[in-house]
Amino acid sequence: MKNVIIISYYYGEHSNVSSAMRTVTWANEIAKENKVEVFTKNWLEVKNNSVNDSSLNTANYECTKEGLVKVHYLPFTKKKELNFILTSLIGNFPNDYNIVQWKNIIEEKVKLSDIDTVILSCHPYSSLRLAYILKKKYKHINFVVDFRDYINNNLLNDNFSFKWGSKILFKINLIWITHYLKKVNTIISVNKSILKKYEEVFEGKTEIIYNGYYEEAFNKVANVSLNQKFTISLAGSLYIVQDISILCEGLTLFLKRVNNEKVEVNFWGINLIEEAAEKLKNALPHFCINYTDRIPYSEILVKIKKSHILFYVGWRGWKGIYSGKIFDYLGAKRNILIAPNDEDVIEELLKETGAGFTTNSAQEFCNYLVKHYENWQKGIYEYNGNISIIEQYTRENQAKKILDFI
Repeated sequence: MKNVIIISYYYGEHSNVSSAMRTVTWANEIAKENKVEVFTKNWLEVKNNSVNDSSLNTANYECTKEGLVKVHYLPFTKKKELNFILTSLIGNFPNDYNIVQWKNIIEEKVKLSDIDTVILSCHPYSSLRLAYILKKKYKHINFVVDFRDYINNNLLNDNFSFKWGSKILFKINLIWITHYLKKVNTIISVNKSILKKYEEVFEGKTEIIYNGYYEEAFNKVANVSLNQKFTISLAGSLYIVQDISILCEGLTLFLKRVNNEKVEVNFWGINLIEEAAEKLKNALPHFCINYTDRIPYSEILVKIKKSHILFYVGWRGWKGIYSGKIFDYLGAKRNILIAPNDEDVIEELLKETGAGFTTNSAQEFCNYLVKHYENWQKGIYEYNGNISIIEQYTRENQAKKILDFI
């Protein structure tokens, strides 16, 4: 039996981001035959706040037993920063949630001399700095750092244009990342493109563990039926840099060809990034379309299960960006429509699983929806996803890989 602790700013449904379930499934899998304790922000306190904001400060310490896992919910204070360059020069990361402040309370709550492995979830990048600080003191511990993102995901697009200040900032950040990684034993990441970036500055063990979908959560909504109306939905936010032109044109064409009273279009959680949301709203018709703020994870699963088509905007030009919602779309066992085609990992995933369709044409986007709409009118729901392949992408199955690194 190993003694393992997981340090993760985001953890569990209350933190209201899909990636927070990644460390939950890891903790549950490890705890089957090992002792696991988790240290995270006090999301129980945030849950009770009228504004569920991931940047909110928390004041209290709480400890609960969740299944086999002991979870420490910690106080957190978002501290004021110097300007971006100065913040970076001293080894911190701009706009980051600095969890180095948890070092003392972690040492107080658990005897680190008895710990075999510490797993830290990154973002925030302060997790990496905390790993470096702890490793200097506890040299016997095996440190594993999980990277869900790169410094800036626009660096995964070779054609993206940055201002000179940003370029300097990223170079400084990379110098510190390279320095901190000297104390890390293993790097894990969510895809090969991000992992490749870190492998350029790291010589230790590496592994890909995909985000996947949370099978246990989907089992709870297994009996949810499709909506009576023909329902098309996008779950989560979009970003201003994404190309929404094909989606908007194709959706507009579709709505001109069908009875709008029988159709429901949803953008669940789209209002999170206001500029991108306004751009979308201005490009689409003003009828039979719903736009909402962020919705709790358990509720969004019900909503996507009720949908006939789940659509999303592919990251054309970027490498290695799935978006966590794509795996939830797989878990819902609903047809997936991607436009534009990313010509990268999402296209590969849909070809492998047979779970959807990608296109760079507004007319093809429209035709795909019309085909499924006409089938719906006949009482037919056609889904060709390969269930056995899709089930390889559950978070639970992906979590088993972490056992090799504790």
